[in-house]
Amino acid sequence: MLVGAAGIGAANLWTLHRARATLGKMALDLRIVRADGTEVELWRIVLLRWLPITAASAFLALLALIDVLFIFGAARRCVHDYLADTVVVDAR
Repeated sequence: MLVGAAGIGAANLWTLHRARATLGKMALDLRIVRADGTEVELWRIVLLRWLPITAASAFLALLALIDVLFIFGAARRCVHDYLADTVVVDAR
């Protein structure tokens, strides 16, 4: 799966470099330009457009992982249980 994701990432980076569009944007005949319509630099796309979203997604994924790993604690409650002051019980 990691190799596949790296392949898609490399293909999108290549098309961003050549056409200023990802594969999806190319399929819809779209491209990325500056607000004034001029050609955008690749570094601007990667560092200012792509990287913040990727970093935020990774951070949120880490928070989600930490949340569910709390279930293995003595109280068997996740972080969201502590935040909502809830507990799951057997209803039988």
